[in-house]
Amino acid sequence: MFNYMIKKLLVLASSIFTLLASPGISNAQVRYDIFNIPDTVCTDHEIEPYDIVEGAQSYNWSFCPPNLSEFPTGGNQGPFAYFNNPTSFRLVKYNSTLMGFYVNSDGYFYKMRYEDGITGSPSHVKELGKVATTGRGIYPVYSGTKWHVFVIGGGEWNTSNLMRLDFENGLLQDATNVTSFGNFDSLLVGTNQLVVAQDNDKNWYGFTVNRNAELIRFEFGTNLESRPYITNLGTLHDNLKDVTSFELIKELDNWHLYITNKEESAVKRISFGNSFLNPIYVINYATLGTTVARPVGISITRDCDKYYGWVLSEGNSNLVGLVWNNSIADTPVATNLGNFIGIRKAQTLSNTVRENGGLYMLSANAIDQSISLIEYKPCDFATPAFKDQRLPPTFKYSEPGYYNVILTVDEGLPTVTTECQSIYVYPHPAITINTRDTVVCQNDTIRVQVMVFNVDSILWMPDYNIDTTVGHSVNIWPQQQTDYHYTIYFDRDCVVRKPLNVNVSKISADAGPDRTMSDGSSTALGGPNTSIVEGYDYKWTPLIGLTGGEWEPFTTAKPPYSITYYLEVSNDRGCYAIDSVSITVPCDNVTLPNAFTPGSSNSGANTFKLLNSQFSKINSFKVYDRWGKVVFETTDPNAGWDGTTDGKDAPFGVYVWEVDANCANTFERIIRTGNVTLIR
Repeated sequence: MFNYMIKKLLVLASSIFTLLASPGISNAQVRYDIFNIPDTVCTDHEIEPYDIVEGAQSYNWSFCPPNLSEFPTGGNQGPFAYFNNPTSFRLVKYNSTLMGFYVNSDGYFYKMRYEDGITGSPSHVKELGKVATTGRGIYPVYSGTKWHVFVIGGGEWNTSNLMRLDFENGLLQDATNVTSFGNFDSLLVGTNQLVVAQDNDKNWYGFTVNRNAELIRFEFGTNLESRPYITNLGTLHDNLKDVTSFELIKELDNWHLYITNKEESAVKRISFGNSFLNPIYVINYATLGTTVARPVGISITRDCDKYYGWVLSEGNSNLVGLVWNNSIADTPVATNLGNFIGIRKAQTLSNTVRENGGLYMLSANAIDQSISLIEYKPCDFATPAFKDQRLPPTFKYSEPGYYNVILTVDEGLPTVTTECQSIYVYPHPAITINTRDTVVCQNDTIRVQVMVFNVDSILWMPDYNIDTTVGHSVNIWPQQQTDYHYTIYFDRDCVVRKPLNVNVSKISADAGPDRTMSDGSSTALGGPNTSIVEGYDYKWTPLIGLTGGEWEPFTTAKPPYSITYYLEVSNDRGCYAIDSVSITVPCDNVTLPNAFTPGSSNSGANTFKLLNSQFSKINSFKVYDRWGKVVFETTDPNAGWDGTTDGKDAPFGVYVWEVDANCANTFERIIRTGNVTLIR
């Protein structure tokens, strides 16, 4: 920070000197502070920016930005059906949607969206109109209340035109008003390129170059929707021949318009100082070491303490990288980046746009009407790596080192401002925990221990089923999945927050409600609260009287006496649950069917026999017909009447039975009578 302040004072002193030498013009520049962060933190410390500038049209944070000094990547994205030799291409961020605007050489102009990001294909392509017989420049701009798109074109006096489209409802909707201004007494014949910006005095201005290689200034006043006054600023000493691209940069309060001259294979800077009404001077950088050949596009952005630019050449289809190490008013250092993106006779170059932490541009190609993508990808040590909102969430770094944090506001506009602050990240002390994200059985308790030295305190959250929220060791017993976290306070700039996710294996056993049932009857075992999960194991015990499967969550039983059954449920995580059902079977009655069908295929319904299991002695078991004749008689508890009498089938009808027996446990004598229907 100290070195930065020294540098700022020196640059400011240089600025004062230049102002004295050339009134209204400043070459020396300094940066604005548009946010602040701590300059030193430890790994995993959550960083929250503060003092963030307000009122910008867009915010693009990059917490692990790409290195623009390196070679970019990218490639040709293939032909684009709506291209017809586009001459001007601008990208803007509208809310969170990236949008493109371009004008073709035939005068038709379009808007499109990049809903899947700039690396995807454009969608919702919409023709907005036709400006003239030829199209030469397009420029979207936000006036503070609404968006406007200015378009210029025309090759002859009777076809040249400046148009303005108003988007009262935003750029995603249709234009609400279209205004054609005409050719302003033929001053706009054969125009090339267009830029519109608000000056420091709050007045709006625009610039273009006409066929006579003259710089034309539009003066709108404070209302961008008014008809502009027009001023011919001349040829600027013959520096405006065959202008193919504009890039307007505002550094501090000073304006600089970079242009490319296709005929001269040159890059030039037009400087206005702190007002568009100031005297103008031009700096010719020529071919920048013969690396520029018939240029058709230029794009510039700020990144940390440097400006970076790119010039696209038609002559050799190469991309040239530019670096301004201090001020945009200095002479840039040029590097030939070659043709690595499938450029096929370059037509125009878009402005830069930041998205998902990276920096991107698009090139339009004339031979196959294709789009080429130029990309600088971000690094991946920050979480998150980027955000596009004014107040971003906290971010942190996983690896130690020196990092740059970049905030760019008004990307794609002349007022684009980029602030870069460096941060040193050192490794925090070693942290050891006896358990990572884990699974516990429901109702179980686990003890978690964090082993770390030189710590002021450790706080635990949330305060849910935990024995304490402060300390190195805690006991937790969650009843549902819970995201715990512990925060270790090493120092003010080293507060480390770690997660501990605890899943709960909810396993339950439900054997069913206790019940009383008659001796010899059957019942279903198992209740609705048993965990039914593939891979779980089930086991019923004891096996006495079970008539269904012992390894199923539900089964059946015919208990011979009062008994308690147990259902055990377990899984491969070692979780276990058990439940019981008590069945009372009193020996106080006789259990017999009330009907049977001799000869039936159902073995339980073709014989009339006792169902009781608790009789120790059958004194008599008799069946009588309607006349009182004994048709069946036995003392064998396992014997039953097969529906015959005297060797013949007994007829259909109602019969009377009588049972005299003794219980095994109580020796109680049970005498009962009843009816049974024989069905044929």
